[in-house]
Amino acid sequence: MLEDNKSYLKDLNEAQLNAVIKTDGPSMVIAGAGSGKTRVLTYKIVHLVNNDVDPFEILALTFTNKAAKEMKLRISSMIGESESKNIWMGTFHSVFAKILRFEAHKIGFTSDFTIYDVQDSERLISSIIKEKTDALIQDSMKLGEIIYKEAQEKAEKEKAEKEKSGAKGKTDKKANKSSKKKDEKVVDADFEDVTEKKDSDKDNEKSA
Repeated sequence: MLEDNKSYLKDLNEAQLNAVIKTDGPSMVIAGAGSGKTRVLTYKIVHLVNNDVDPFEILALTFTNKAAKEMKLRISSMIGESESKNIWMGTFHSVFAKILRFEAHKIGFTSDFTIYDVQDSERLISSIIKEKTDALIQDSMKLGEIIYKEAQEKAEKEKAEKEKSGAKGKTDKKANKSSKKKDEKVVDADFEDVTEKKDSDKDNEKSA
């Protein structure tokens, strides 16, 4: 921790110093690679804490975990870990994920939600598509089995009806033949009766 609350300012050049000590409003720092951007942000946070700004009210966002870790270590070494751990500091994703977990109940979520990146999302979608495709294939196979079974049952039913109809036709044909023979016998019997009657009449005439 710093022995002199202002000694850290001696490590800054004029441009960096102007950016660090400005605390009465927003400021924008435009700088190239290696110009000390991380140092300016780190020292500005230290400067705010040393000017009685509550660490809980400081939000420091970076694009990479490496930069966030470096800033945390630098700030911790300058103001102490007990103060630095209270600063909202990290990458955009990590800090806002933390806020979301604290406030999730206000938008109807639980704090144990999972955040997916692009690769996670693609894997999840692929998994869902595969699951749905497999289910669709299974349903199609079941439907095919049902259709085949119904067609088979229909064919067997038609075959049975056809065989039944054929057997009935044969029975009717036999019955017709039998009836025809009976009719022929009746006719023959009637003819014989008529013949016998004629012969009887002739005999009677001769007797007379």
